[in-house]
Order: sequence, then structure tokens, then C-alpha cells
Amino acid sequence: MTQVNRPLLIALLATAVLAAGWMAFLRPGAVQSTTDEVTAPAKVATQARQAAAATDKASAATEAAADKVADESSAATATPAAPATTAKKTATPAPAAKAQKTEKKAESKSTADPQAAVLKEMDAGKVVVLLFWNPSGADDRAARETLKDLKLRDGKVTVHAVDVKDVGRYDSVTQGVSVTQTPMTMVVEDGKARTIAGLVDPTELDQLVRLALVKK
Repeated sequence: MTQVNRPLLIALLATAVLAAGWMAFLRPGAVQSTTDEVTAPAKVATQARQAAAATDKASAATEAAADKVADESSAATATPAAPATTAKKTATPAPAAKAQKTEKKAESKSTADPQAAVLKEMDAGKVVVLLFWNPSGADDRAARETLKDLKLRDGKVTVHAVDVKDVGRYDSVTQGVSVTQTPMTMVVEDGKARTIAGLVDPTELDQLVRLALVKK
């Protein structure tokens, strides 16, 4: 048998001892390290979940506080304010409105009884000139223009032009006078009437009016 070299034998023994030591001491540490590496992520995830839960609780508490403040603000806004006292004012009709209302009443009365205005003027002692005319007649239109030029003597004379078709509505004024043609002009003074049949001359009409005023 060949004899083994002593230095080589010593080296082999040292290697065996080192291997045994590694198996006895170093190998468990590696296992422990591996275990820590495996369990560490799980611990981190758990801590993260705990931190997230704490954050959610804090957010929930903050939201609850904000909702409470909002509810209190809404309740304060929804409370109706006391209605302001409004002073009542009594509207006083303006003079113009009163005058307009009076005119409307007069117009309504005149429409119901057109001769009412003429009778009122006669009762007031005025000289009333009344023309019954037909708008389609040439002489009638000329008589109407003559009437427009008649002097009213500071309101002592009044003038009315009446369509002949409405003559029946003036029966109280034309009582005793027959209106059989147009134009026909009546000069009424103190209940007495002078009539002019046909187209009246402006000068003649003016003289009749002055005569009626002199007799008053």
C-alpha cells in the first residue's frame, strides 16, 4: 500500500473539520435568515394595513365633524327670518285720474242719452245751435263747415252737429219742430227754437245767434 503524504492528510482533515463546522453552525443561520426574508414582507403588509385602517378612522372622524358643521349651518340657513313689517299706504287718486273718471261717466251718460248734454246747456241759459245733417250730402257738409266757424262768445254759445238718422234721440229738443230735410239748423234760446232749412248763410246764422243773446 502506498503511504499518504502527511501534509496532504492534514489538509484533508482540516477540510473535513471546516465542513463539519459549517454544517453545525453556519447552516442554521442561513435557514433563519431565509425565514426572516420570507416573513418580513408579511409583517410590512400587516403594518401597512394597520396604518391604512388608522388613516380611514381619522378620515371618517374628520368627515363626521365636517357633516355636523354643515348640518348646523344648513339648519341656521333654513330658519326663516322674521317678515319685515310693511307700512300700508292708502293710494290717493290723482286729480288727473279723477277728472278722467268724471269724463268717462259723462261720456257714458251722453251715449245712453245723447240729448242730455243739450238739455243741460239749455237749462244753463246758453244759446244752443243744433245742426241735423247727412254726411253724404254736399250742402250738409258745407253747413257743417259753417258751424265750425261760428263764434261761441266766451262759452255762451254751444254747437252740436247730429247725424239725421239719430234725430229720434233728440225728441225732447225738437218737440214741435219737424225735421223733414237736411241740412236743418236750429237756434234754441230759452226754450224757443228758430229753424233754418237748407244751407245756412254764415252771416245769417251769426245774426240769429246775436239776436238770441240780446233777448236774454
